[in-house]
Amino acid sequence: MAPTRPEEYQAYKELENRDPWKHRTQGTSCATCMWFVEKGKLGRCRRHAPTMSGYPVVYSTDWCGDHKLDETKV
Repeated sequence: MAPTRPEEYQAYKELENRDPWKHRTQGTSCATCMWFVEKGKLGRCRRHAPTMSGYPVVYSTDWCGDHKLDETKV
């Protein structure tokens, strides 16, 4: 629920600025994932079994909830 009074709004903004999850997804892109296989400018995500059309095509800057850090790519 959004604050209505000015002092509540200021406290709300201060909490928003201290959000510990704000940059949580930085560094968890496909480029650093162990399931990502680079193919030129694009790549393939091999997290799940391929469909009839193959593995999903992704950019190295994409991200998802299945990211697993590959220590050799960091």
